[in-house]
Amino acid sequence: MTAARQVAVVSGGAQGIGLAIVERLAEDGFAVLAIDRNVAALEREQNRLAGRGLAVTARAADVTARAAIKAALDG
Repeated sequence: MTAARQVAVVSGGAQGIGLAIVERLAEDGFAVLAIDRNVAALEREQNRLAGRGLAVTARAADVTARAAIKAALDG
């Protein structure tokens, strides 16, 4: 029997506390979806984390817009 991989969605995941949470969860083996409005910061941090061997999915979205969140989650 194998355990299901845990998934985390973090808003504000491109900087500050949100980024620290993304990084820690990825280090702990979570599948992480980082959402932020700042596309450049998302790409920069996703690349930095990938360089450390941490896989993080990054999606640009404004969490105050329901349609944007749906699109981010749908991929």
